Amino acid sequence: MHANAEIEQELFLDSHEGEKWMTDGDGKPVMVDMDLTLLSRELRSLNNRSQGLEDYRKEELSRIDQCTQQKIDKIHDRIDFLQNFAHQKMKEENSTKKEFPGIGTLRISKSAESVNDEAYRNIPEEEKEQLHQGHPDIFRETTKMTPDKKAIKELLKKGELIPCFTLSGGKDVLKFKAE
Repeated sequence: MHANAEIEQELFLDSHEGEKWMTDGDGKPVMVDMDLTLLSRELRSLNNRSQGLEDYRKEELSRIDQCTQQKIDKIHDRIDFLQNFAHQKMKEENSTKKEFPGIGTLRISKSAESVNDEAYRNIPEEEKEQLHQGHPDIFRETTKMTPDKKAIKELLKKGELIPCFTLSGGKDVLKFKAE
């Protein structure tokens, strides 16, 4: 018996007193009459069952999501720990690349340097205007005044202090490429 046929049979077996049934040409049950009060009760009951199943499904999916996210987080913590350990060990050995045939390659490289302008974006407009006037060479005008990060990066690399801007990155980063 197919799944749909089983469901149809279950619905037929769940029939209540006061319902009048007959079968169609394929032998499927077809309702021909039912008291409207009974019909309304049955609809309410089915809607409640349906809602209960939907709520249960949502709870289970949420539970599964939480469990798997916790496992994913533990795996990422372990990856971070192992990468930090490998990074430290390779530094001790003055090595920047280790190849392991059939497994992968560990490589230490510099991350890209970038300008962090979060402090600039969060200061009042009056202070921004003072910075614009004090350092016109590191700002360019578009539809509004915006920092020229390339110019700022060069000045920061030379050791100049520019309020609200710092240089980030440029650190050794361990990368693993699996084969």
